[in-house]
Amino acid sequence: MDCFKCKKIIAERDVIKCTGCNMYMHYQCADLSETEFKKILPMNKIKWKCPPCKNKRLAGTLGGTVSPKFKDCTTTSILNVDTDALTEYMDAKLDSLRQQWQEDLNSAIQKVSKTFAQDINRLEKRVDSWEERIKELEQNFTASHSPDVTLMQENNELRADLENLRAKFDDLNQASRSCNVELQNIPEKRLKT
Repeated sequence: MDCFKCKKIIAERDVIKCTGCNMYMHYQCADLSETEFKKILPMNKIKWKCPPCKNKRLAGTLGGTVSPKFKDCTTTSILNVDTDALTEYMDAKLDSLRQQWQEDLNSAIQKVSKTFAQDINRLEKRVDSWEERIKELEQNFTASHSPDVTLMQENNELRADLENLRAKFDDLNQASRSCNVELQNIPEKRLKT
């Protein structure tokens, strides 16, 4: 297709169409710089109007006349922004981002929950094994510290036997002393050699 202004062939990447006059132009012929052209969102390119068409709309609302010459139109903004379309576009983008974030967050929460549940199960198993060990230790402690009835009986019997033997020993010791002879008033002789 040819440019309405310069009548040269337009490359697909450089074309912009005015919705007011339905003419195709190079973005340079529409007095747009490359950066300005790239800033126009795809949803706004289909609603873009050239400066003369914008001026016609402004002239109709203001009641004045504006020169139809394309080069003299510098009073209007070069970027054509439709706020409703921009809002819709941003809402759609935000909704898709929100959806993606929600999916990512749910996935992360599920992973953490699964890991957390596994950790809790392992901890419960450890606590159960510790409880069993503690019960065993308590039983062993109770068994080792509980008084053994047979040992206590044997101990009492041995103590009674010991007391009997002491009494007999004392009696025999006393009896043996009663058989002792004590000699008194006998002079001691010294042997001379």
